[in-house]
Amino acid sequence: MKPAAYYIKERPRRKRKIRPGLILIVLLGIVALATVVYSGQVKVLLFGSLGQAQAKEQTGDGLDANSDENQKMAEQENAEGQGEQGEQGAKEAVPPEPPVLYAFPQPVAFVEGGKAYQDELVDVRLVIPGIQVNMLYASEDNFTGQVLYPLDLCLLQKGTAEKLKKAQEILAADGYQLLITDAYRPFSVQLKMFELVGSSAYLANPHRSPSNHNRGAAVDVTLLDSEGNPLEMPSAIDTFDATAHRAYNPGPGQPPRSQAAKDNMDYLTKVMVECGFTTIKSEWWHYDDKDAKTYPATDRDFLTIPLKTLDAE
Repeated sequence: MKPAAYYIKERPRRKRKIRPGLILIVLLGIVALATVVYSGQVKVLLFGSLGQAQAKEQTGDGLDANSDENQKMAEQENAEGQGEQGEQGAKEAVPPEPPVLYAFPQPVAFVEGGKAYQDELVDVRLVIPGIQVNMLYASEDNFTGQVLYPLDLCLLQKGTAEKLKKAQEILAADGYQLLITDAYRPFSVQLKMFELVGSSAYLANPHRSPSNHNRGAAVDVTLLDSEGNPLEMPSAIDTFDATAHRAYNPGPGQPPRSQAAKDNMDYLTKVMVECGFTTIKSEWWHYDDKDAKTYPATDRDFLTIPLKTLDAE
């Protein structure tokens, strides 16, 4: 069989005899080449280091300068990062606004002494949206120096609150508004206040008859302007002396009542009486619902009154 056309026949290799002289020449060449390469590396290392040193001297410790600059930049970036984290942390740390809670006392109907009573206390803020309230007895900022109400609740009988709403609307049309400082007062609080004062000249004696505050049918109020600033009145609320009387006649050494205080008191009185309230002689700030005796005196525990948001109702 003939070989294929693409077949190439290999020639047999002949053994060559290596001469010793040739081996010596090759070894010497390798040594010479290695020497040249090694010398070049030394030069690069030597002269390269000298060049870097000279460059450093010419730039005035440029590497250190660059290092300082880089360090400052890093510190600035770190400070900015911490600032952003701090701001974010502060935002996250701000607690959300607490929900506004309103009181929803349970209405009670009962008969006492053959007379039917309907006790329907309501949160005044629900009946008169935006009404200004500062319940003095819910803090120590009152004549007793004690917290008498465990919660800052402003409650009135529904009918009384409706009368007060009409008064607020009339005042608002004239550029004024009401500030409520007391409304429903539990009977047990009335007892404690009377013990501290010891006189029925300025507080109803609960041992004889309850106050209309205990019925949720009396309110203590003063006047504010449209921006919420208090107007001049005859005296501070809960001033238990002659300056609080409606018919004030200053005695020797007593200051006269200013015309502005008298005018403001008279204006407030006119509006409140027009809306269904009556007055008492000893306190210019106190107003009774003319229908007060139709409501029962009670001793509601503020802590047992349900509090809800409007969404929950």
